[in-house]
Amino acid sequence: MEAIDTDWPDAGDMGIPDDLLSLDRFSKTRKHSAIEELVRALSYRFRVQEEIFVIAKSLMHLGLLSHQALYRPMDLSRSTPSISSVVSSLRCFNYVADAMSPERKGLGGGFDAPVIWLATVIVRSCTDWTRILDRLVTVQRLGSLDQACAAKFTSSGPRFTINAREGEAMEVVAPQYGIWLPHGVSMKGFAGAFLARYCTVKETYEDIMGEGSWGDSSMLEAAVTRILAAERISPDNFYETMGSSSGL
Repeated sequence: MEAIDTDWPDAGDMGIPDDLLSLDRFSKTRKHSAIEELVRALSYRFRVQEEIFVIAKSLMHLGLLSHQALYRPMDLSRSTPSISSVVSSLRCFNYVADAMSPERKGLGGGFDAPVIWLATVIVRSCTDWTRILDRLVTVQRLGSLDQACAAKFTSSGPRFTINAREGEAMEVVAPQYGIWLPHGVSMKGFAGAFLARYCTVKETYEDIMGEGSWGDSSMLEAAVTRILAAERISPDNFYETMGSSSGL
């Protein structure tokens, strides 16, 4: 477990009880069950981020967003008014609403940071909000749209001004446990760090839950390939390593 304890949050995390972040205090039996709880929570949070990352890269591929929005560090612990407006719109999708809900059944809920990340990318680089919303509704990677919620925004859309430095932070910090979405880092640097973290969590999860229990990650693999290509980096060595260590 020590190998994946690399991103403890800088402040409290509503979705992860504080006592689970202090494993050394537990008895051997309780420590084993606590590790299983944390790995389950990490699995959920990693998969939430997969969906958000994949849809972001899809929008970048269509020219509706830009990977340039990722290069400045983001403050993922709070939202500016513009970012908050987009977060409110994204929350109309049921998968997003569930991830952000602190009352979600099981650990890992109250996970706002990935939604703030996507909203920040949108505010920093959006070229056409209407087309972005249409795409999100069509592909449904963020779940189905709550029509009553969406009715608040359909007439004028969220209120925000495009700003390439919106939500900028002084440095990259971990606002919540399990966050890996890239910002303030080169894509080459992200891919290397991501590989180590993702594969370790995936392998630990499957050690506990059974081989193949993590599920398919091919869409994530394709998204990382595209983000590497955006910087004209050959992904061959990255995926040769990824395939041998994780089976992706």
